[in-house]
Amino acid sequence: MPLYFKIEGDQIVFFGDTFNHRPAIKELGARFNGADKTWVVKNSDILRDRAALIAKPHGGAQPETTSLPSAPIKSTITSSGPQPSKESELVDPAAGLTISQLMSLADKAIAQSFPTPIWVVGEIQSLSRRGGGTVYFDFADAKTGAHQTATMTVKCNIW
Repeated sequence: MPLYFKIEGDQIVFFGDTFNHRPAIKELGARFNGADKTWVVKNSDILRDRAALIAKPHGGAQPETTSLPSAPIKSTITSSGPQPSKESELVDPAAGLTISQLMSLADKAIAQSFPTPIWVVGEIQSLSRRGGGTVYFDFADAKTGAHQTATMTVKCNIW
């Protein structure tokens, strides 16, 4: 996920991938706001110019949304991440997607839908530790409108 900034009144607010850009953000004199996981610094022309060197402006125009095409089309997804290779430029879901095409579309859709960090709340189930220290578990919550024992789960691991 890229690093973004926006101007809010007399402040410049950094969000997105702030973790990997901490040193540069701190150098501007920004302070971390734990409530919404952003960094904030007083707005000035100099700081705004320096912010533009380390982050992308975010405001007026919203990033394009991504959906799977219904017919073969040339990809027009705007992303700051890696650009699609020649092999993945044409997407034909009827013919199937490669794993890399699917993951690239999913990565772009998630990054565009959630430009700032989010918290996901759930219950850890089936926790187990296996060789090499890897931990496996299911992250779950109850399905809406379903039987009380039904859950939505995502299989996870920590290396």
